[in-house]
Amino acid sequence: MAFKMPKDAKQYFQFINEKASGDNKFKLAFDYYYLCLMVGLKNQRLGNKDKVSPDYFIDYFPGTYSNISEIVIGLLISTELNRRAIDANNRDNLEQLILELIDHNSPNRLSAIGIEYLNCYAAGGLEIIIDNIPTSKSLPGFILLYHDLMNSSIEETKEV
Repeated sequence: MAFKMPKDAKQYFQFINEKASGDNKFKLAFDYYYLCLMVGLKNQRLGNKDKVSPDYFIDYFPGTYSNISEIVIGLLISTELNRRAIDANNRDNLEQLILELIDHNSPNRLSAIGIEYLNCYAAGGLEIIIDNIPTSKSLPGFILLYHDLMNSSIEETKEV
């Protein structure tokens, strides 16, 4: 039950780090993952499992991400409620979804199913990023385009 990077993420983001210096670089591999994940969750885009690397890179929320782990988990629950058209007022269905996605004994507090969904949302997010943001050689340039993407609406969604 660990985080797995979308297969093409390192290749896509490598140009930014190759040309950048100092604070204009991504510091953690989780930075790539998080950017992809947020786009995937926002657009309810599940990537195919075959678009997720078979190798895990970390099994917990690192550094400053540990402070927002509950928010990420909440976004996963909210996204799945919407994607599955579950009525949030139906306590039994909501509880069933939460029990499916969360495991308080795991280092990231997600079940195997929950982490699989998160990894697939990250893969789906990378697909959207690749389709909408040309490979960039600067972090500030990428961030501006990423901001625009997050504030736009992507109509198409995909499922596993």
